[in-house]
Amino acid sequence: MSMCVMWAEPVHKQSKSILMTQAYFNNLADQLCFQLSKAKNNISAAVCWFSHANIFDVLKKKF
Repeated sequence: MSMCVMWAEPVHKQSKSILMTQAYFNNLADQLCFQLSKAKNNISAAVCWFSHANIFDVLKKKF
């Protein structure tokens, strides 16, 4: 099975706001925890099920 985490982050350049997207195929849980810990405004996710303890711990700290 192949899995991917996509992360979008706003970038402001010369009075324009663009959305940069990065795809991760390795170390998904580590990448996701890192990106979630950087979130400042809101977190939106679409998931089928959720069972990763480390990711859950990062989310608990945000709320």
